[in-house]
Amino acid sequence: MSMYTLEFGIVHQDCVVNELSRKYPSVKIVCLGGIVLDPNLSGGHTAEEILSIESSNETEILDSIQFLKEHDQIAEISIIEKTTGKTIVRLLASAVPVTGYCSEVVRKNRCYPLGLEIQKGGIEQWLVGSYESSQLDSLLKQLSNMGEIKYKKMSKSNWSDLVH
Repeated sequence: MSMYTLEFGIVHQDCVVNELSRKYPSVKIVCLGGIVLDPNLSGGHTAEEILSIESSNETEILDSIQFLKEHDQIAEISIIEKTTGKTIVRLLASAVPVTGYCSEVVRKNRCYPLGLEIQKGGIEQWLVGSYESSQLDSLLKQLSNMGEIKYKKMSKSNWSDLVH
């Protein structure tokens, strides 16, 4: 059975991590994992994420972490690992972006994240797959309400192409 893929980049309004990417455009931020939480069951936290903050400039990494520590939508941040050019952090958010989370819109449109979400140059970048192109059309329509879509590339492929 064929699959459809969509590569897209969005300037996501009211997203803390995208705001960070716009402030420090040369820093690469890779979301290694994220969970949307029910604030009623998680002490008021709305999301938990593991981020890799990467730059050849160590000061930019430290400034990025400080930005997250001082942001009013971030309840907690802790450093998990640190190597030259890369720091892995865990953060807990205490607010939901007004426009919502891209991951939730991807999920609601029955699309599969393929690879990791990357933030670079102020653009949140995704690759997703679906069974039907109409699911991607619906996703794009909803994303356009969340911010400015900077690029989009839809293609037809096979699921087996994902396995290298």
